[in-house]
Parts: sequence; C-alpha cells; structure tokens
Amino acid sequence: MAPKQPKPSPFLKANAWSRTFHSWISKLLDKSHQQKTLNLVDLYDLLPEYESINLTEKLENHWFDDMKHHPDNPNLFRATVRTMRWQPFLIGCQFIPQRIGTFIQPLLIISLMNFFKPCSTMSIHYACLLGILSVLTSIFSSFFHHKFYFSIHGYGAQMRVAYHGLIYHK
Repeated sequence: MAPKQPKPSPFLKANAWSRTFHSWISKLLDKSHQQKTLNLVDLYDLLPEYESINLTEKLENHWFDDMKHHPDNPNLFRATVRTMRWQPFLIGCQFIPQRIGTFIQPLLIISLMNFFKPCSTMSIHYACLLGILSVLTSIFSSFFHHKFYFSIHGYGAQMRVAYHGLIYHK
C-alpha cells in the first residue's frame, strides 16, 4: 500500500465566516454527492489539536506533575484542567445566550397574543416588532445552541483521546 499523501484540512485556512457556518467542508460534500460515497483517500487529515500523541503527552505530563506536587492525593481532574485549560468552561458561556433566548421567546409570544384579544389597544407596529423579535430570538438561540454543541463535542473528543492514550501508556 502506498503511503498516504498529506491532505491538510481546509478548516486550517478557513476564515471566521466559513468556520462558523461550516462552508469549508462544501467541497467534500460535493464530492460525496457526485461519487455517492467517500473513500478514505477523500478525507482530510486530522487537525493538530486532535492528534493523540500531543494530547496524551500533555495529559501525561500534567498527571506526573500533579503526582509530584500532591503525592498523597493526585487528582486527574486537576491534570485535565491544566491540559485543556479553561477553554471548555469558557465555551459554556456560549450556552448562556441560548438559554436566555429560550426563556425570552415565550414571553414575547405571550405579549404578542395580547394583540389578538378583542378591544386590544396594541399598535400593529408594536405587534410586528414582537413577531420579528420572536423570530430573531429563535434564530439566534439555535445558532448559539449549535455552536455550543459543536465546540463542546470537539473538546469532549480531545479529552477522550487523551484519556485513551493515557490508559494505553499504562
């Protein structure tokens, strides 16, 4: 079998818009649609942050440091936080706008329902504003929802790879 040619991921060169809306993967999707299937040679290389050697090495070094500093009570959670840093927790902040949108949208709809009551004094402009805000809240809420889950699944995969590498080294 011939050695595989390196095929860097287009994610590395993608701009912020392309990364946000995943348009960097459109060539692969088009190829899949044309061929009706994908082969291993069609797939891109792993991103550097997902390579098991680097992740395992970082986690292992932090684990040994934790065993040195706390010989009577080493903690894998501390080693994990040092390895992944606080990035997963900061990504959790993306979940806050999604939860706020989930909370606000029913309130907007309840206010909009007052427009349809008999003898309502609400202006049509205000009702349209409430309707538009309700739709925008739904769009932004779903945007933050998908962005949050995409990011957190990536960090979950990194942690899983690092833990499996640590177990394999043992």
